[in-house]
Amino acid sequence: MESPEAKAPPSFSYPEAAKGSGKRSVVRVLVLVDESGAVIDARVREGDTVFHETALEAARKVRFFPPSRDGVAGKMWTDLLLEFSE
Repeated sequence: MESPEAKAPPSFSYPEAAKGSGKRSVVRVLVLVDESGAVIDARVREGDTVFHETALEAARKVRFFPPSRDGVAGKMWTDLLLEFSE
């Protein structure tokens, strides 16, 4: 099975709730990519809670090259890492 690959890096801003804190965090989001390369489900696996909402919003917008097996597109879970720093 060929894993899905993001077509471009996720786009996101440092969350307003964390501004001024100087926090740095990596949030790992588990995303389910469908046959068209769209994210149809996203769940935070780890990372500072202040970044969860922003990470989920960003992850849902990422477009992927769809996963495939023997040339046939399918659905697959994959990890997406989002790095936050002020």
